[in-house]
Amino acid sequence: MAARMLEPLAVGGVIGDVIESFTPSIKMSVTYDNKQVCNGHELFPST
Repeated sequence: MAARMLEPLAVGGVIGDVIESFTPSIKMSVTYDNKQVCNGHELFPST
């Protein structure tokens, strides 16, 4: 259980609130405008 809480999507509340709980089978990362998006980052619309 402790390992699951270290997952950024679980910590951020996405897993459990937005989608059903699951065990990731691959490592995922998100990039936006050639920059890695980390847990807690906010994305703002371009002006």
